[in-house]
Amino acid sequence: MKNEDEIQFLDFSNYPIFSDSSALKISAKDQIVPNKLSLQFYGNDNPQLAEISVCLNQGKINTKCVRGLKSSSKSLMTFPWSAGVKALCLLILRTKRQSSDCNLFPSLEGLAGSPAASLDYAISKQPQWLLDMFGVNKFGKALIKQLIQRENPERKRPGPVRVYFKAAKLNADEIEVYLDGHKINSYDKLYAIEMQILKSCLKCKR
Repeated sequence: MKNEDEIQFLDFSNYPIFSDSSALKISAKDQIVPNKLSLQFYGNDNPQLAEISVCLNQGKINTKCVRGLKSSSKSLMTFPWSAGVKALCLLILRTKRQSSDCNLFPSLEGLAGSPAASLDYAISKQPQWLLDMFGVNKFGKALIKQLIQRENPERKRPGPVRVYFKAAKLNADEIEVYLDGHKINSYDKLYAIEMQILKSCLKCKR
């Protein structure tokens, strides 16, 4: 049986050419404004992220990453279906689903081994997939740190860590979600995808 990360993408001819994350550097003083996040999931019974596209600062930063093994080509950026990626998907889906409700504050919160802890860990360690997805500033720091707020990062104090998109940084209209090629806007369908990924996320280690 193939490892679940060994998804083969047969045709990359329609993918734009991107350089590695070092070409995405901007000033540390620049404000980072997300204009669009697009998530492509496949598998109705067990949805898994196959592609993520990110547009920041009116198109000054555009990235597209596909799921798969690490590529030797700088024109193709990939990510694993890891606990950190799953946690990022959960936060984006929850933000898409809940941001229209003023009474809800979309976030992930949890102790060690939780999706919140997995995403917190990834933001601290800055794995290559996270740099490729969101780019880096001129000091090599992941731009996602300017988009996501962390409370009790790395759980340096007792209690849970909480992660969420900073106020006014991202709203539901800027997030597009697709499942098997179909655009998903229904609250119930978004919730179903979120819950299926959560079940998977809780089974894997960081």
